[in-house]
Amino acid sequence: MKAAAELRRLSALGHDEVLEALSQRFGLPFIAEYELWLLGRLRHAELRALADEAQGATGALGQAVRGRLRRLQGDAAGAALLLRAALDDDPRLALAHAWLAELDLRKPDALRGLDRAVELAPELACARLYRAAALLLADRPAEAEPDLKVLRRLRPTSFLG
Repeated sequence: MKAAAELRRLSALGHDEVLEALSQRFGLPFIAEYELWLLGRLRHAELRALADEAQGATGALGQAVRGRLRRLQGDAAGAALLLRAALDDDPRLALAHAWLAELDLRKPDALRGLDRAVELAPELACARLYRAAALLLADRPAEAEPDLKVLRRLRPTSFLG
């Protein structure tokens, strides 16, 4: 199936390249919008099939992608296990830090994980978005503002534009 081939191609790229490739492939300016679009387009069974195909992906990025798919399917516990395994394999995988933190933005560990993701990849749009959201949830809007400004610069055509 096309999804498995695409996942193999993406697994050879870095996290910034993955986001850009997904954005270009699906014609969407922002990866979070892609995920929302995906949820709207795919039924649960189709998401499960896509996750099953992702099982063949190797390396930390493959584990992280499988974790994100689990999250999209509503399996936060399974997602956490896969994302932690990805970070065990590659502690510098910013995308895995961001996706793991996004599982529960209200936890104190979430901000630490998002800080690490931004430290590793300052241009990682989803890490900026999730960190801003976590700060807003913690009633710290002044601290969220810089991330929102960076996000607007990174993705001017996104919903923030």
